[in-house]
Formats: sequence, C-alpha cells, structure tokens
Amino acid sequence: MLEDARAGWVITTRSASDRLPSSGCAQDTATVSTDLLVLNRSGTVTVIAAPAPGLDDRLLEDRLVSANPVGLAYIIYTSGSTGRPKGINVQHKAITALMHHVYPSVRKDGRLLQTGHPVFDAVTFEYWLPLCFGGSLILPQDQMLQASTIREAAGSCLIDTLWLTSGLFSSIVKQDVTVFSVVRMVLVGGDFIDRKAVAQLNTLDQPPVLLNGYGPTETTTFAVVGPIPFSRAVDTILLGKPLMNVRIAIVDSVINLAPIGVCGEL
Repeated sequence: MLEDARAGWVITTRSASDRLPSSGCAQDTATVSTDLLVLNRSGTVTVIAAPAPGLDDRLLEDRLVSANPVGLAYIIYTSGSTGRPKGINVQHKAITALMHHVYPSVRKDGRLLQTGHPVFDAVTFEYWLPLCFGGSLILPQDQMLQASTIREAAGSCLIDTLWLTSGLFSSIVKQDVTVFSVVRMVLVGGDFIDRKAVAQLNTLDQPPVLLNGYGPTETTTFAVVGPIPFSRAVDTILLGKPLMNVRIAIVDSVINLAPIGVCGEL
C-alpha cells in the first residue's frame, strides 16, 4: 500500500508505532522511503501547529483542487484473488449515486451509529449518509459488538439507523432481539443473512425497517438493496434491486448471459 501511494509519511499513535519501521518500507524488492508521524508523542502537536517557514496564503490557494464527479474519492484495499492487496479506486460520482439511492428512506434529522471498522468499505455508507442529508453520525469510543452496548448507545444518543454485518446482526438477535425495537431502520449485509434471525424480529411490537445491502468493494459498498420481510414462511432472502444507474447480470462460466431460471454468477 505504501509502495502504491508513494507515501512520504505514515500517521500513527505510540501504541501502533512500535509495530512499524521507523523509516523505509520494504515491499518485495522495492523500498519506499517513509517517515512516521506519531500523533500522541511529546512535541508532535507543537510541530504541527507551528506555521511552516515560507508558507503563505498564495501557496495554500495553489494547493486547492476542485472536486469533480470522476475525481478520486478514496482507495480501499481488498485481499485480491492472488493474496496480494489490490487497491480499488472509488470516484466521487459512485458515492453520490449510493447516497441518492438510499436517500428516500432517510430522515433529515436521523442519527446513525457507526458499527463498522474504519477500514471496511461500509464506512462510506455510514459516514456520508447522515452527513449528506442533514443527519448526525455517532462515533462510539468502543466497538459495537454487544447488544448491551448498542442498546446503551441507541438510547443515550437517540440512534434511529444501524448498519450491521450479517454475522453481527445474527449475534445481536441471539443476545437480545429487543435491541432492534429502539431503532427505526437496520441495514444488513456483507454475507448471507440468517432467515431465522430475521424471523425473530417478527416477535417485536415495533420492528424496524430491515434492508439487505449487497455488493463487492468495487461497486462502492452496495450494488443492490432491498427490503427483508419478517415472515417465517420466507425460504430465501432476496438481494433486492440494483441501485440507480446500476445494471446487474447473471452469467454462466464463460461470461455469457444465463437464461431465465438457470443458475449463474452475479
């Protein structure tokens, strides 16, 4: 990752800096010259706060770059099919398309609790959804892995929207399904969703709106989104429909379109 970015600096903390080289980063046969900036080390804040010599307002203006739809918003790495990390380039227009698709289900005064890890591409949804439409993003100090911590955060911060991986969703249902009675909307994704866990929400007096979001990293978090019914009679949880301006196809082993009713790859 450092080699791809040609990064001159790595920003870190003291607890993590011991696991990083002090300078230079070997990647196969290449070496990238990289220095560490340890944020909570004595003197670092003073150095950052001090104005750089020779830096004036004109130079700062020269550094400003106008954003455009095809401009690069972020690069996120996947493991890649070969095991070597692969950087995925995501443009601003892809994030905008995702936000506008889910906008109708969002309240302008909505409050979303971040549950995803910052290196997971779901944070694109978690960060930008509330901020684009006048809502609030709640950043917890601790990981939200237990029903009790989610309930406490939802109650104290008036959370109405959650995004959960399918595994965490099932875990929270088993711990305390009533947690979901205090939120308005829950979006689940990242893997197969346990229909038995979904059916448990049918026991609530006021169950939330439940959505299934699916898509690889290359499609900017989600490619398809759809509602999930709570009925125990549902044998299969459908993926939903493509996002606006997104088309999906089911193909066979040689990438030809599969006929209707024939299994294939999405």
